[in-house]
Amino acid sequence: SPGLSLRFSSAEHRRRLRAKLGQLGDLGVRHFALLFDDIPLQLTNEDAGSFPSPAAAQASVANEVAEQFPGCGLMLCPTVYCGQMASPSVAEDAYLSELGKQLRPEIDILWTGPEIVSEEIPNESIRDLEVTLKRRPVICSRIFAASFLASETTSAAGTTRLTRPMASASFASITAPVNSSSFAHRGPARSTSRL
Repeated sequence: SPGLSLRFSSAEHRRRLRAKLGQLGDLGVRHFALLFDDIPLQLTNEDAGSFPSPAAAQASVANEVAEQFPGCGLMLCPTVYCGQMASPSVAEDAYLSELGKQLRPEIDILWTGPEIVSEEIPNESIRDLEVTLKRRPVICSRIFAASFLASETTSAAGTTRLTRPMASASFASITAPVNSSSFAHRGPARSTSRL
């Protein structure tokens, strides 16, 4: 999560990020995520002199990481990661549109649906998002941030519904190793019951 401390225009900051990821790569890590969620959607004065927008700055760093680790999986969590954050809409959000245009096509973009914690994700909203991002999003859940555990089911109406509140769950019940696909999948909603 380099978002708050990273100066996008700083060669030294970029070198440090590449070095940190390189150390992980040396240990065998082949999947990385750059998390720019929950940070201000504005650049510092220094970065604004080098980049026209936050999307351009974030895409520049992510593209550099993708070039450093060819063949590795790279996901980016955008600052606008759900429909309620898009302005005026997902289809018309300048940040999302620019991010989709500037990111290398192999970089996945995380998305939580219409809300930060979405109980339903209409398939049509994902199709609209695909057009804006120029790629299929990776649907992820912020269930732990929302203090509930969920599983997904797809209704006949074409929506994904998250169920099973975590009111009585303890950490002991959720610490078993899980495959990352338990929390994210690509493209239109699909039926799962992995949790």
